[in-house]
Amino acid sequence: MKRTKGLAAALVVFVIIAGFMAGCASSPPPQAFNPAGDPAALVQQYLTIKKAEKLKGIKKVAIPQFMVQFVTTSSGGASAASASSKSTAVHVTYALKNVDHAQLQAIADKMYDQVVDEFTKAGIEVVPVEKYNESKPFKKLLDGAKKAPYEVSQYYFGAKGLPVYFDKNDKRQGLGNMFAAGFSNFDPEKWEERIGEENDCASLVINYGVTFAAMTTDGGYWKNAATVNTKLKVTLIPEDTKYIVYSKNGTTRFTLKEAVYADGMFINDVTDALTSGEKTANAISGALGAMGGSSSKTLKYNANADAAAYTSLVEKHMTAIDSLIFNQMKANF
Repeated sequence: MKRTKGLAAALVVFVIIAGFMAGCASSPPPQAFNPAGDPAALVQQYLTIKKAEKLKGIKKVAIPQFMVQFVTTSSGGASAASASSKSTAVHVTYALKNVDHAQLQAIADKMYDQVVDEFTKAGIEVVPVEKYNESKPFKKLLDGAKKAPYEVSQYYFGAKGLPVYFDKNDKRQGLGNMFAAGFSNFDPEKWEERIGEENDCASLVINYGVTFAAMTTDGGYWKNAATVNTKLKVTLIPEDTKYIVYSKNGTTRFTLKEAVYADGMFINDVTDALTSGEKTANAISGALGAMGGSSSKTLKYNANADAAAYTSLVEKHMTAIDSLIFNQMKANF
């Protein structure tokens, strides 16, 4: 399977398995985020803001975590069972190629520098991490940190060497890690707040989630088709993208509530990535389906990116969301 770069900006792959026949259909592209849109309208549409009034009086901040999650493999599956009890299933995986760890780290570092710069220009001091990296609270965060880049179905990077760690209830860890964390005494919020207290400042925690493929699935009982709809677009992930500010007044949260879809080309082409064994398994299952039995199919693709275009889109949209959040902060300082 191959797509030209001209189609990559809104590349949509729609897989339908019905009686084990695969076809292609188009679906409307998601609404692209407009960085030049009305800021008030964008805030209303994309952000959930809790207790902004608690920001009053902030003159200085520490940033103990600036973590960026990059999804480089995206999978989705669906199954369906018709009234005749015949079942069909499909599982689709896309892997982002041509984007390396050094590039992802550079994105995180650049965005951190931008945040520091905007706070400084607004007259808000950013406490250098060197001032508290030997403190007990920061060492406690390091004790619970993962070695970056940390991989758990996606990659996590800490900007400028800042630690990668998770709250024990963070679903991004996976069920196994969440279960293990449930027996841990690691409480990052406690130590993040303590860093602010010891430095007479607010403590700011920043997380971003970035993916390249948005998948929707459909199937179930009494349906003749199982579908996986894939849109290859740089996307900021809702809920995973958030700013948390701990101050002497309380806690303020800014959370992305709707996916931010980037409008721009970054995929050169899409190529088949199935192994010979997987192709054989698909052929056997297809033959069984043609004879009236149940069937399943695995599809794997490499999304071969233009690295510079990917970086540009990610940075542009991270910057836009950061600007929305920072301007809301500044209006309440």
